[in-house]
Amino acid sequence: LVQFDKCKYPTLDTFSVINPGRTSWTEDAINSYGSIKPTIRNGYIEGLNSPKGVGVLIENGEGGWGGLVENVDVRYWVNGAFSAATDSEGVTFKNVRAYDGLAIGIISDSAGNVSFDGSTVPTLEQWAQDNFRGEPTSGQEAFHSFNSKKMSNINFINAGYFNLARKGRVAWDINKMSRQEFSAINIPPRPRFSFKMK
Repeated sequence: LVQFDKCKYPTLDTFSVINPGRTSWTEDAINSYGSIKPTIRNGYIEGLNSPKGVGVLIENGEGGWGGLVENVDVRYWVNGAFSAATDSEGVTFKNVRAYDGLAIGIISDSAGNVSFDGSTVPTLEQWAQDNFRGEPTSGQEAFHSFNSKKMSNINFINAGYFNLARKGRVAWDINKMSRQEFSAINIPPRPRFSFKMK
């Protein structure tokens, strides 16, 4: 949907994106690289069939610093929903939620579960069909903090999950997170919006 590359104070507010498994070819839905204090808030992301990408990724490398991801939901994710990586510092994920993680059928713990809307969570192969791109490169935790030498002050505040792809795999690496507020939830995602960028 959006990539910020070496921007100063970029903002993405009030947005949604739906990537159908059969017709999309995603990496990160939203990526901020080397940017200063990006703000990403009030949004809904559905569908990520990449073995490497995530819903929202903050990478502070090459001169970036900080970031706020707030009130964003990700549904049908494979590799992860929210992540801080590549020399990130001062990044906060607040009131974020990960729904209906997808895994290959042989290891999926979510497939067959009932989702918030009464539908059945598919396996990754069922959802992606011809666009199935293989197993994810992570352990399929919903929330990540990794790949940094100076990782510090990474905060996950009121981060919720519903139907994890793999049971017990909520977050990694918690040793690189300053705040770790994770809980199972049973509430529907936020409504879908059009988006505006500045």
